[in-house]
Amino acid sequence: MIMAHAATLKKLAASLVTATTGRNPEEPLFGKLVDKTLKDLKNQSHARTNQFAVQAKLEGLVEKFTVLNRDDLAIALETDLEDLPQDSRWMPEILSLLLELSDHPVERTPAEDLDSEFATAEEPLTWEDIVDDEPFDDPDMWEDVERGYHSSGDDEFNHDLESEPTTSTKATSLDEEDPAAIARLYLSRPDEASIEHIKLARERGKSIKQQDTMHHLSELKIAREILSMMHGLPTDLFEIDDAGQVTVASEVRIGNASGDSLRDLLETAAATGSALNSLRQWVPEASHSYLQAIHGAIESQISYLDTQLGMMERRYITPTEHVAVSALNVETEIQAIARPLVHLSGIVQHTSCQDDLEAPFALLDELYSETDLAHLAGDMILFNALATVFLAGLRSYLRPVARWVTKGVIVPQDRDVLFSKDLNQHCEAGDLWRLRFGIRLLPDGTAFAPFCISTRTTSLFALGKSRAFLNQLDGNEACEDVQTMVQLPEFDHCLKQIADESLAPFSLLLDETLDSWIHDISVDCSASLRSKLFDDHHLKKTLDALPLLFFSHNGTLFQDFADTIISRVRTGRQSDTHDLFLRAELAQTTFGSSPDVDAENVCLASIGEEDVPSASSTTRRIGQLTMTYRLSWPVQNVVQSATIDAHSKVFTFLLQLHAATGLLEDNFLGFRSRNPVSPALLKLRQRLLWFSKSIFDYTTKTAHIIHKDMMQGIGRAADIDEMVAILARYEKRLQSNLLLAANLEPVRDTIIGILELSELLSKTDKEDRISSLQQQYEKSMRFLVAGIRGVGRAGGDSFLQGLSERLGWGV
Repeated sequence: MIMAHAATLKKLAASLVTATTGRNPEEPLFGKLVDKTLKDLKNQSHARTNQFAVQAKLEGLVEKFTVLNRDDLAIALETDLEDLPQDSRWMPEILSLLLELSDHPVERTPAEDLDSEFATAEEPLTWEDIVDDEPFDDPDMWEDVERGYHSSGDDEFNHDLESEPTTSTKATSLDEEDPAAIARLYLSRPDEASIEHIKLARERGKSIKQQDTMHHLSELKIAREILSMMHGLPTDLFEIDDAGQVTVASEVRIGNASGDSLRDLLETAAATGSALNSLRQWVPEASHSYLQAIHGAIESQISYLDTQLGMMERRYITPTEHVAVSALNVETEIQAIARPLVHLSGIVQHTSCQDDLEAPFALLDELYSETDLAHLAGDMILFNALATVFLAGLRSYLRPVARWVTKGVIVPQDRDVLFSKDLNQHCEAGDLWRLRFGIRLLPDGTAFAPFCISTRTTSLFALGKSRAFLNQLDGNEACEDVQTMVQLPEFDHCLKQIADESLAPFSLLLDETLDSWIHDISVDCSASLRSKLFDDHHLKKTLDALPLLFFSHNGTLFQDFADTIISRVRTGRQSDTHDLFLRAELAQTTFGSSPDVDAENVCLASIGEEDVPSASSTTRRIGQLTMTYRLSWPVQNVVQSATIDAHSKVFTFLLQLHAATGLLEDNFLGFRSRNPVSPALLKLRQRLLWFSKSIFDYTTKTAHIIHKDMMQGIGRAADIDEMVAILARYEKRLQSNLLLAANLEPVRDTIIGILELSELLSKTDKEDRISSLQQQYEKSMRFLVAGIRGVGRAGGDSFLQGLSERLGWGV
């Protein structure tokens, strides 16, 4: 038998090898292939198919066919499965194979392929079928059906209603256009007898309130009254005024407690009810979203309390086991579940009395403080209730904060709660960064924000301000849509850590959550702003042009322009000097040759010409000239000025120095024609020439050094605020070191007076006049050196101290 089985297997293996490889038994390798096939078949390590898994898959298919409205397919599959032989050993494998081969049977199995008994759908029921079964000509069909017909209450049936027709038949007899009449047919009046005992109980309650005598009540009645009062409903035992305050209406007694104990119990319940009613009646005066969120969270807490009270009432209404009625137990249980709401009521009442101007976020701050204290005290029941309310309000408050940080907008609904304020919506474009937005502060100087985020307002304000300014640079006015979706913080992780008994306080975990949220929503615009200012709006190019225009960085250009304009002033050609077009053309032609200077923005104007007499010195008249360089509005936001006044004063001062120097040098050749030349004249001329060149050299070098330091700082600046601060320090250094500040006007006037001596010297050769000018020069120099030395020492400025030492040589 074993040999026959082995021969059969070998024969089958040979057939398998021939069918698979195409080799014949005559080939040499055929025997080895057959032996290897037999060996592999004998060493099969695969487990049998799990018949239960196959059965589960088939049942799942039947259910799937039913859900997909293919009942015919489901029935056919069930029938075929029942017809399969149960004694076949390989049936699970066969069914598993069929399941693997199946491909979308619902879509690819048409109904006509099934047996007719399964494929035929039931015909829908029609009115013809109904009429055939029960014709409408039966006279008994339209008779009114009496109430209680064939019911178990026939013996007790009220015969007064015997002739009343049914609602359906009466409704069909009315006018279909009278909806009120039809509606009245469907209104049912309650049975007066069923509520008679309720009315009697209410009358007894009223009599208890109206009488001053002692009344004995059952403990169940007192428990029911306490529960009803906690719901905020009117009761016989308690009185509730319009403010929601609850008082005990009358003296009552129970058999198993003293009067004082019962009175104390009822007063404690009344105090709790008053607190709950205060919360129920509390409505925020302001329509701020975070207050509405707090109100909604409190309402949810109250709703949960009502659910708990309902569960307590159910124990007495539909008891599932023997329950001992105890008013004390009811009150104790109520105190336990109502304690968080009573605490909330105290917080709301306390903060409602505070001034909104001095403490606009008093409720949020008080909730934050009490939540933190509850966590520190380990009172998790109170903490969970307070945290739910506080975090709901905080999350709602952070919505406008997120909108400001991510969009750079302040919608009208946010203006009363956000720490950022729109100072001037219609301000000039060049003042957007400085004048458009600002931080709101409370009367005590703190940030206008809840305490938990007050330390972050500066950084949040800077992020939103940068975003708003970037919107302006891009030419995209952000949409002020209050429905804009923003990412809000999730406090689940914070609460989970507390639930896991973390030792970290709630305030620390909240700070970590807020910091993480701010990091997620904040996109630092500083890099984008810097790139746009430098690349698109040429901030660096504009700053590089300042020394060329105002500090004589290119001496050739400055000398050509200065010689031309000074000659016009000296010759008295007022019509040319004061003509705006000619001055602008001269400045644009001269300085516009530099690649860093935008010639169209260069202009030379005169200020205060009517205040300077025509006979005044050339130095004074040159002092009325001012060079202006118009800046683009993005650059103005950084420079904080449209015309750079300090630079214009430096340029005018250099023109005056150059005019005095040129006048002294031009007159030197005229001295040689004089015979003899006064030594005092030569001495004074040399000292004046030395003075004007020293001041000119000091002004240009100092201005270039200060400008170079400024450019290095701008290159390292991370944001616009830092750039603005650097430029402000830069302009302050220019004013102090170049004697342009208002408090240094006497020193500056002394220098101008010395320069005017050059003009007076060029017009005289008299010894007494020269001696007088020499005395004025020495007097002015002594005052000037002393003044510059004092200013330099007071400010600790090395530039002015060096200038005072240098000028001291000429005294």
